[in-house]
Amino acid sequence: MQFQEKKNNNMKKILPIIAFTALITFVPKSASAETMPNTSFQTDSTKNKVNQIEKSQKDRDEKQTKKRKKIEDKAWIPEILAEKTFAIEIDRLFLPMGIINLRHTWLMLVRDGHVEAGLPYWGRYSAPNLSIDHPLVVEVDAPVTDYHVDTTRKGYEVNFKLYQVGETLEVELRIDKDGYVSFYLYSSMRSDIRYSGAIKMVPDKSIPFQQMSDQLW
Repeated sequence: MQFQEKKNNNMKKILPIIAFTALITFVPKSASAETMPNTSFQTDSTKNKVNQIEKSQKDRDEKQTKKRKKIEDKAWIPEILAEKTFAIEIDRLFLPMGIINLRHTWLMLVRDGHVEAGLPYWGRYSAPNLSIDHPLVVEVDAPVTDYHVDTTRKGYEVNFKLYQVGETLEVELRIDKDGYVSFYLYSSMRSDIRYSGAIKMVPDKSIPFQQMSDQLW
């Protein structure tokens, strides 16, 4: 009898502990911390994505603004082409074996429809007493003929001819709206050659050709 009472007393002490343990152990699955959505992580991830999108859009806008400003700064190009007074600064020479970055800038100057130029050249030349594949300079001092300017989607295309003693030159200039120039030279005596550079304004027509490269805008 005493043993039974003692057992019952022990059970009374143990039951609250069991109930409390069960309450802790059998938490509903829906309320478990492991299964609760991590809203803080999702919020940070969403913010990062939004920031990346905004940054990309800002970068694109800045590039477009710079491009528009660059084009606006070169709004004088059609005017100088119409006046036949401009200069082309050449900084690269394109050859079949590759591209040559020129050590100093070469110049083609057009003033009132007259061209002066000293252009680097490397290629075949058909004149006598000159070796094949010998570096030469194309020296030009001649009036422009058959001058044409066309507006293209990217900018402007200028074509004209130059007649010198023993040689006819055809010039093709592809000018982007931002002033970059692809320059193609076709000769009756030399292999075709291509240059690249930039178009410039001529501030003073009276400056000698040899001094002009330091005065261009």
